[in-house]
Amino acid sequence: MTSHRRAVLAAILWFQASIAIAQTAPGKHAAVSGYGVPPPRSSAVANSKHPGARATGLRPRGGGSSVTLLGSVATASPAESFALNGNLAYVCDDNEVSVVDTTNPQSPQVVATALSGLFQQASDTHCALLRGALSVFSDQGSTLVGNTPGYSAFDLTNPLQPQLIAATPLDKRFFGPPVYIGNIAYVPTESNTFFLGFQWDGEFGDLLAVDLTNFANPVLDGTAEQPQADPVYGGATPVIGATQAATSLIYLGGGTATGGGNDGLGRLQVVDVTNPAAMQIAGQLLIPGTVLFNAPLIQGTVGVGIGNTGGYVGSLTANPATQGNIVVTTFDLTDPRSPAIFSITLTNYSVGLGGGASQIGPALFGFAGVQDSGGNQVLLVVDATNPITPVLTTYPLTQPFTSMQAVGTTLYATLGSGGFGIYSIPGISTGPPYVCPVSIDTVLVIDRGANIQSQAFVGTQTALVSFLGSLRSPPDQAGVVTFTNTAVLDQTLTTNESQVTTVVQGILPAAPSSYIGSGIATAQRELAGPRHNPSATPVMIVISDGADLGAPNSGATLAAAAAAKAAGIEIISVQYGTAPGTLMQSIASSNTNYYLVSP
Repeated sequence: MTSHRRAVLAAILWFQASIAIAQTAPGKHAAVSGYGVPPPRSSAVANSKHPGARATGLRPRGGGSSVTLLGSVATASPAESFALNGNLAYVCDDNEVSVVDTTNPQSPQVVATALSGLFQQASDTHCALLRGALSVFSDQGSTLVGNTPGYSAFDLTNPLQPQLIAATPLDKRFFGPPVYIGNIAYVPTESNTFFLGFQWDGEFGDLLAVDLTNFANPVLDGTAEQPQADPVYGGATPVIGATQAATSLIYLGGGTATGGGNDGLGRLQVVDVTNPAAMQIAGQLLIPGTVLFNAPLIQGTVGVGIGNTGGYVGSLTANPATQGNIVVTTFDLTDPRSPAIFSITLTNYSVGLGGGASQIGPALFGFAGVQDSGGNQVLLVVDATNPITPVLTTYPLTQPFTSMQAVGTTLYATLGSGGFGIYSIPGISTGPPYVCPVSIDTVLVIDRGANIQSQAFVGTQTALVSFLGSLRSPPDQAGVVTFTNTAVLDQTLTTNESQVTTVVQGILPAAPSSYIGSGIATAQRELAGPRHNPSATPVMIVISDGADLGAPNSGATLAAAAAAKAAGIEIISVQYGTAPGTLMQSIASSNTNYYLVSP
């Protein structure tokens, strides 16, 4: 999504926020890794700019085709993660690193292996490229299997022959995929403990800052969770995955539950890592309807993550997060320090085997480790082109992933005991990229006769002022049209943001009778007139309750909208009300350009 399209969308989101704000104004333990939810791998919703964000019951669409396997290769032990280096993939297995030549996707080949003393049934393994070296955090999946967590680094001067630099033990347990910022690896950890091997009695998590300036001497600078409930396992609440949100900002997934219960909510924590030795939890956002939540994937100012409604299973032998249903949450990250919820979508899917997540295209996000009601493994694809109403699609998988990464239209994945696979990605367009408009000319078309409560009307004005502040003026221009049974051009197109703001703030509601088409026609004349910048994309945002009582006939407003669209103007319609209106839907340029805002 371009910055200008985001600016238009931001207006809609601020309208929703305004309404919501107006309404609410006045012993012996065994431990196992808890990564059962696939990682990308007031107090109810703190810091939410959009407290009115809604939870929907959308049922995802079943995919009509499967993800197509191009080729795969077996590895000596189960494959857990990988790092791509041109036509080579360094696949980190339980017991070795397999160097895979991917030049021919139909026939990838293992061409070399590399060993570390820390790779001993290390099913909890995460590898990445860093400064010409292969960087690997590894651990067993349970203390019953082994206790050799640590960090290994391999020199890649000869890419086909990785040479071990050092293998250094690290007394922390159960790593998640790290975030690398400069020479620092920020490593999430998460675990559950079981008393006498059968009674689940603890859940833990943390974020480690590990300085890798010297590969042979990694240094633990600090931990985010304070106080430490356990010196090895970290804080007293689960942490599931980490994502870089800004230069010195990291998001942590997880939940608020402690001990041996599922008595909390999924949450997103905001961690300031400006000082790795003294990281600060700068805020949190609780995710209603979830018990556990993964750190989201991010593209631009939109984030997408998944969680579940059930939380952990109190069994040492179970995938610890298989209860309940998968929940998809989208986020507004315009201010990364204060993330807000766009939408929460409850699905009929549950946590499956393995995991992994990757952005697979513009506004497209793929999540593995998901299964349908029949227990079949699927790839869940979230289209967040409109993050308020994301579209969910699933594609069957013949075997579970343990990690994944998309490059163009190719998807690479580790398959556990199945080795390493290369797939084609369904539904990805290879056509020409979308060309960003140089600027936009926007006319706000406001129904003064709409049946909107006075407090909500003031909230709308506040939202519009915020939208105007999101424009890039110059070159962007804005104008204002208001209407009842007739329309008035209150402000011609101008780059003077403060002038338009003053006009918006001075609008007063009128008697409840309106002709929407009059506002559209007046806005069209301005967008087609001499003040319009020919290189700018013309947009009008029509705000109304949809009651067209002042129209001369039933087809007048539709005719005005059709004429505007035929002139190349994009129409976004925002309707106040409790049910969709056919008229407001029809005047919008597309289904995704129509928004219903419930007062």
